[in-house]
Amino acid sequence: METFSDRLSALMAERKINQKTLSTLAGVAQGTISKYLNGQEPKSAELFRMAQVLGVTMDYLYSGRNKPEGVGLNPRAEIAEDKLRAVKSGLQALLSEL
Repeated sequence: METFSDRLSALMAERKINQKTLSTLAGVAQGTISKYLNGQEPKSAELFRMAQVLGVTMDYLYSGRNKPEGVGLNPRAEIAEDKLRAVKSGLQALLSEL
């Protein structure tokens, strides 16, 4: 039986979102996301924000009911990942100059 933790992990992998990115986009502490991935039940406000970022309903994320059809990568998450990559690249370039 698939659990909330399983769905959260699978959605993050499908959308190529790591804990840090989900934390930033959803406004949920990275440590809290780690706890959710390890079996802790989510708070409703955090569940709502994570579901928005992942592009699914709260119902699906929590219970697995009403699985979305053909949901692609969440544009906000994709943009955030691109920005994080650019910042990381810029920082690496600056550090290499030192």
